[in-house]
Amino acid sequence: YNNVDINVLFLANNKMIKDLKDTPVNIHRVSGIKGLDAHLKKYQYETILYYNSKMVYNFLSKTKQLNKLNSDLVEIYHSDFEWSDSVSSIRERKGVNRLIRVSEGLANNIVGIDDSLKFYVPVSIDTKRFSPSGGLPKDFIRYGKRVIGTVARLSSEKNIDHVLSIAKILTNFQFLVIGDGPNRLSLQKRIDLEQIKNVELLGHRENVEKFYKAFDGFLLTSTMEGTPISIVESLSCGLPVFTTNVGQIERAFGHLEGVSLLSGKPQDDADKIKDFDYENH
Repeated sequence: YNNVDINVLFLANNKMIKDLKDTPVNIHRVSGIKGLDAHLKKYQYETILYYNSKMVYNFLSKTKQLNKLNSDLVEIYHSDFEWSDSVSSIRERKGVNRLIRVSEGLANNIVGIDDSLKFYVPVSIDTKRFSPSGGLPKDFIRYGKRVIGTVARLSSEKNIDHVLSIAKILTNFQFLVIGDGPNRLSLQKRIDLEQIKNVELLGHRENVEKFYKAFDGFLLTSTMEGTPISIVESLSCGLPVFTTNVGQIERAFGHLEGVSLLSGKPQDDADKIKDFDYENH
C-alpha cells in the first residue's frame, strides 16, 4: 500500500530479514524487549501487529494498560500449539483491539476481545510460485517410482519418524523430506540403522516450490498443527495430500477432494497412500 508506512521489528536474528531486504518495508533490528521498549518510545505507531510470542504480548499489554502506548494492538493468531513462549497458552487478552485468525475454529474461547473483533483471514500464498506448472529442480533425480514429499521442520511435533515407518512399508515409493531442524541427526541415524533406502533428507531448500512439482503426493505427519501452509502450497500445486487430523486441518481441508486424513497407524496410512488413484487425480 503506497499510503501505508510499514515497519518490521526483529527482536533477534531471523532469516526473514534477508527475505525482506528488497521490499518496500522498513526493517528495524531491535535487541529484545528492552530494545523494543526504546524503539516504541521513539516511534509512535498507529497500529502494532504481533504474532505468537507471549513475551511480546505481555510487554505490549502491560505498556498499554499503563497508558504508555497509544497504538492499536492487533494479534495474528495462527495456532493453538503451545510452547514456552506461545501466546496461545494465555486465554485472556488485555489491551488488544483486534485479533486476526487463520481459521474460523481458532480463538473462539479467548476472552477479552469481542467476537466481532476476531477476524478470519485464511492463510495465503503466491499461487504464481506454487502452481502445477514450471520446471523441476536442476539436481532432481528421476526415481522411476512415485515420489511422496514432506516439507517440514525436523522437530518432534512434525513426527517425521512416522514418515520413516510408512516408507519402510511402501518400498516401491520414494520419500523426500525437505527441511532442517534439531531431529535431523536422529532421523538420519534411524535411516542408516534400519537401512531405509527409499527416504532422503534433503535439508532446507530455497526453491521448495520446484520440489512440489516433483512430488506425486504430499505427506504431513504432525502431532500438532494450526493451519499448515505446506498443505495450502501442496493443493495449489495440484497434489493429493495425506495428513494427520490435528489442529484446524479437518475444518480447513477435510472437505476438499484429494485430501486424505490419516490415522497415525503406519500400515493404515501406508495403505491410503498406496491405494490412492494418482492417475485420475
